[in-house]
Amino acid sequence: TDGVGWKGQSAREGGCLAMTAPASGSGHIRLCAAKIPRDAAVANTCKIPLGAVVEPFSRHLEQGVKRISVPSAAHVARCSNCFALASPFCDLRRGPTNQIAGWRCALCGTLNAPPATKEHENVLLGQTEAGSGSAELRFPPMSETGSGPVSRTLVLVVDSTLDADQLDLLRPGLVGFLRDALRDDLAPTSVALVTYGSSVRFHRLAIQTGGPVSESDAFPARLQSRRNSARADRLLAAGRSRWFARVAPDANGRARLVEGLERALLSVNPYEADGGAAAHERPRCMVGAIALACRAAALPGDWSRGKGPSLASVLVVGGGWCTAGPGAVPGPSDVDRQLRELESAREVEAIAKEIGGAGSCIVDILGCGHVPLDVTGLYQLTQNTGGCLLTYEAVGDSLWRGMRETWARTVGVGAVADFRVGGGVRVDRICGPVVPWPAAARPPIGSAAGGLTDNAVGLTSCERGVGVCLSLRMLENVSRDSCFLQGEFYYADLGGERRLRVVTERMAATSSGREFLLSVDPVVCGVHLAKTAVLDARRHKFTAKAREGVCVALERRVREICENFCAKRREGGGG
Repeated sequence: TDGVGWKGQSAREGGCLAMTAPASGSGHIRLCAAKIPRDAAVANTCKIPLGAVVEPFSRHLEQGVKRISVPSAAHVARCSNCFALASPFCDLRRGPTNQIAGWRCALCGTLNAPPATKEHENVLLGQTEAGSGSAELRFPPMSETGSGPVSRTLVLVVDSTLDADQLDLLRPGLVGFLRDALRDDLAPTSVALVTYGSSVRFHRLAIQTGGPVSESDAFPARLQSRRNSARADRLLAAGRSRWFARVAPDANGRARLVEGLERALLSVNPYEADGGAAAHERPRCMVGAIALACRAAALPGDWSRGKGPSLASVLVVGGGWCTAGPGAVPGPSDVDRQLRELESAREVEAIAKEIGGAGSCIVDILGCGHVPLDVTGLYQLTQNTGGCLLTYEAVGDSLWRGMRETWARTVGVGAVADFRVGGGVRVDRICGPVVPWPAAARPPIGSAAGGLTDNAVGLTSCERGVGVCLSLRMLENVSRDSCFLQGEFYYADLGGERRLRVVTERMAATSSGREFLLSVDPVVCGVHLAKTAVLDARRHKFTAKAREGVCVALERRVREICENFCAKRREGGGG
């Protein structure tokens, strides 16, 4: 789970997936093969797919990213032909007095004019001196659009159907997690607690002198369905001011908030599943709780810090009886269970589209109970929002560490990604936590940053360790010694400042099948093949026939690769 994790939604194929790429010496971009074949004959040597995984915000490579302050977007050095950003792979041409007389684009080979001013020259030199091939351009705030820190809302969603001993272990861990989160420089602006079991309950965290130990409002199963969403929304709007506690700026106020969470958790009693209850009264699984929590967090509140954007993090801890199916706790008959699972699967898909389209809510699900997470049923809720689906063997230190890392990995909001490839290669598929980027949204970004390509997509999350997988296709033979892949990522950091991160990777061309084979990265190839298979199954709604066909095709593809790869390695000697 530390190396490869699945995320996101394919903007082009309508399926889900992306990966967290393991960091290595190859930098922010990992290729299926470090070398690219010059022609189709070499490409077909061992059936290795052409592709890459791009991880713009790597946990392990941040120190190598060169930071460059840019006066405005007009000062960014871009190619006049393909609009690619200048990188260390570009050739600078010097004049008689060592002044810059021009620079040649690495992607298309165009010779560009020298910088117009000293400020333009400084930016160009900064971009070309980024030794690791990665740089981050920092722009001044835009007063006309309003700039301010991101207002983050933390919603803890807890499964009350966990065993009693697991709940006893979970309570102090959640209290400690909130205490640590409030000490952070970018602490949440508001906090809410939601529990689910026989019903979904929103708890009041604010402590009142002389008041009850804990207050909560219940949403029964009938209000968790999308059919009754209008009525539920009215109740959510009426109660949001009670449930979402604003984080105080002083230490005493934050200590009272932590105490309020502790008291609310102590009021949660373990729930025992009742299979004899009527189907419409049996509790739904965490899906209903997540949907209500996301809708409540999306409602306007009075905790915003000002003009900045808002971001809600819904952190779910589950693994009790309500996790046993994507819908209600299964009934005594198999027919009843199948009908409930089918009904809930449809609702999950609708909720996932609704939440994922908003782009301001991240859902992370951490399983730690006695019932395994239903990955198929819960998959879309996390992937379409850019969140994670993680499983832990027990309630303990690894779970607390995972919660802290989940909260701390967000680096910004409103991200847009774009990709360019030179040398007769094009981007064929983009998989990851992405959504289509409408053409109507491109002109303002294009006018400031130089123009986006058809590969531009919006990112549902902007986080450390989150990657985008690209499938590449050769349109013609590679004529030069190498070609280059470049990714651009526009986003606003949590302080509200605009950023443009660019990562560039060189792909050396080869006419040798042996050199091509020896440059293969098996991990990236395996991820690429698996992601393609799931995308194909996703297009057919994960039907049994589609899954069987995809598995057969995947097995055949892997077998072809192994047979060809092993034969070539044996012929060359060395094992």
